[in-house]
Amino acid sequence: MSLTLESIVLLITLLLLAVSLLALSKLRREKILLAGQLTETSRGLEQATRELAALRREQEESSAFKERLGTAELTTRLQQPRLAAGSSGGGSPERYRYVQGLADKGMADEEIAAVLAISPHEIRQVLALSRLVRQPGSGAPARPDQG
Repeated sequence: MSLTLESIVLLITLLLLAVSLLALSKLRREKILLAGQLTETSRGLEQATRELAALRREQEESSAFKERLGTAELTTRLQQPRLAAGSSGGGSPERYRYVQGLADKGMADEEIAAVLAISPHEIRQVLALSRLVRQPGSGAPARPDQG
């Protein structure tokens, strides 16, 4: 059996075609595998994005809570002299010194009134009396601690 050049070329072509079909089949399987991996990765990314959003909300809520807690602690500390004065009945001068101290630190009358739960008018009266007492020669009676 003698092979002609045409039959050899035809056999080589058929072999190349078979190898190409095998390579194509392998590439299709890889494509399907990669598509599955891409889908799985996309789902994982979506889940991670949802979890990140939830963590951010939790952090914002925690920060807001900490801020409110700090405000509540400050309010409590600032109201303790008022509460003590109310229970003992004789703490008014201490409260007035406290009002003056807050004003000296730069708090506005309305802020002090809100913290101590008294009217801004009373705050202004206390501060006005405090200024009168501090002025030498004001005609105000001397404070007991000044001799």
